[in-house]
This record gives sequence, C-alpha cells and structure tokens, in this order.
Amino acid sequence: MDLQERYYENGQLMLHGYLDNSGEAQGPWKSFHNNGQMEAQGNYIDNQKDGLWQYYYPNGQIKAIVNYEYGIPDGTQKYFKEDGSLDKP
Repeated sequence: MDLQERYYENGQLMLHGYLDNSGEAQGPWKSFHNNGQMEAQGNYIDNQKDGLWQYYYPNGQIKAIVNYEYGIPDGTQKYFKEDGSLDKP
C-alpha cells in the first residue's frame, strides 16, 4: 500500500491515508482544514467509507458522527452545531 499525503499551499497537511495497488483507499484516513485542524477521520475498505467517521468544524469542534457500512450511512447519526450543541434534525 502507498501512503498518500497532500498539502495545502500554506504547507498544512490536507490528507493522510493509504491507497492499495489498484488505487483504492484502504484503512485509516484523515483530512484536515487549511488551518491544520482535523476535518474528518475514519476508515476505508475497498474505496468505501466503513465504520465510524467523525467530521469537524475548522475550529476543531465536532460536526458529525456517522457510521458507514460499505459507503452507506448505517444506524444513528449525530450532527452538532458549531458551538458543540446537538443539532436537532
């Protein structure tokens, strides 16, 4: 597997993850906002999001927690406002 890292023009890390020999995302991936704060983190299996993914606002506050099964949201999903309070659907 090949480590993939991309950077913003300002030098901040944009993404970090692995591609297999066929170019599909595999294993843990992380993406970042251009200010260095985490944007998203989760796992890929065969280029599909799988398991728990967490998304963040640029200020570092949690934005969403979503569970995926082979790329499809599965089960309870939680979304939050930028101030950290639970966003009601």
